[in-house]
Amino acid sequence: MNEILESFFNHTTDAIHVVDLERRVTKVNPAFEKLFGWSAAEARGQVLPLVPDDRLGEEQEDMRQLMEGRPLGARETMRRTRQGRLVPVSVTTSLIKDRSGQSCGLASITRDMTSRNQMEELLRQSEKLSTVGQLAAGVAHEIRNPLTTLRGFLQLQQQTNRLNLQHNDLMLSELDRINLIVSEFLILAKPQASKFEQKDIRFILGDVISLLDSEAHLCNIIFETRFTEERCVLACEENQLKQVFINVLKNAIEAMPRGGLIQIEIGRQGPQMLMVTIADEGTGMPESMMAQLGSPFFTGKEAGTGLGIMVSQRIIHMHRGTLDIRSEEGVGTTVTIMLPARDAATGDA
Repeated sequence: MNEILESFFNHTTDAIHVVDLERRVTKVNPAFEKLFGWSAAEARGQVLPLVPDDRLGEEQEDMRQLMEGRPLGARETMRRTRQGRLVPVSVTTSLIKDRSGQSCGLASITRDMTSRNQMEELLRQSEKLSTVGQLAAGVAHEIRNPLTTLRGFLQLQQQTNRLNLQHNDLMLSELDRINLIVSEFLILAKPQASKFEQKDIRFILGDVISLLDSEAHLCNIIFETRFTEERCVLACEENQLKQVFINVLKNAIEAMPRGGLIQIEIGRQGPQMLMVTIADEGTGMPESMMAQLGSPFFTGKEAGTGLGIMVSQRIIHMHRGTLDIRSEEGVGTTVTIMLPARDAATGDA
């Protein structure tokens, strides 16, 4: 058994290091040397600065829970190499106990997540561009309406040779509407670095509803909204959440070829969580399809990629939330998204 464990320790591609209770390194494997840049001889007996300064509080809390006997699952975080490079990793840490059952050290298994994160970002960008393409027809129709109004007023003023201030106000309002639609459309297609900011989810979803409202009317679909009057602030990457809401609402619209009602609710689920519910009256999905939902390239649409739900689930997971889908064939589908609330004034989650 010792030979098997030693072989695993030396040949696994995951970095493994063992420390004593004072965080001094006692042993590292070759994968650790390759990932972090310290040789076994250099690392032994040292307290290595693996944790970036902005993650020290998070790490101390995790270690406190571990020492209290609560097991830690794999957690995604950042680690720093000898050269100062930050690496996205998945870390699993376990207590080591001696023969008497007393804790004598910690063992950490660290997996480099750089390649996986890059692939997921490519998938997100691919799905985002696909979503933008699908939105193009609805956006064109939405812009055509205010343009028609603008043209009519300008022609009227040209014929009468008179300036009507009331017409000017209406034209400015229509131009603002066009600018909003185009801005929302372009911001989805433009690649941007993820930056979490405090936003009210009611306004984020409201912008998406405005963007899709024209397409819904074309399909004889009505959006019925019920938003709480309480502030619903969370730490989020706004564009990514908009991508999720567009995916879900587009699926709901496409599931209702004869039109109908889509109910959209936002409320609080206790003091710590926000809940978004989107329910349609569409064709629904059989249980056999539900079991495969979220698998790459599995789709019920003729022109679908099968990535929309998978990407949406990943985005919600990055926001420390959950996405639940319940569907009944011939009745409809309900999507429930839970996200952690954040108090904008205090910064408390």
